[in-house]
Amino acid sequence: MGFLGIGQIVGGILMGFSRDACGNKCAAIFQMLFFLSGIIWTFIFHMNNKFTYRAYILCFLWGLQDAGINTLIRTHLGFEFDSKIIPFCVFGFVQGIWVFIFSLIQIHVMDDDPLGDLTLAEKVDAYIITLAVFGLIGHIMMIRFEHRVKNFL
Repeated sequence: MGFLGIGQIVGGILMGFSRDACGNKCAAIFQMLFFLSGIIWTFIFHMNNKFTYRAYILCFLWGLQDAGINTLIRTHLGFEFDSKIIPFCVFGFVQGIWVFIFSLIQIHVMDDDPLGDLTLAEKVDAYIITLAVFGLIGHIMMIRFEHRVKNFL
């Protein structure tokens, strides 16, 4: 899990630099590449499913994309809305609901249901694909987000 922390540090720094250097939309595209690399590596790890160097790379990539998305979301919430409290409260509330929903789904995926038609590997593959689809939808929404023009004068 140390590589998750290293990925968090590197991801936050890279996302901050990319947002400052090329703006929100470019940083969102950059973040989507982090996310896709994490999903692709998850499939690579899941195909082998053994603890090798792949586990370290997987932890690093998930830390990288997690820190990147958190940095990007929090800068959107802090700079794009007039209120400095309500957007963060709504985000925390909605994030908690989605974590609960996906935790229930994950419990069902890992459940050893003798009546089910799918193997555990097939259920995990479907879960990863579902996460990838939801993640891509979220990233596309972030890329298409209309940023307000700041008038500092």
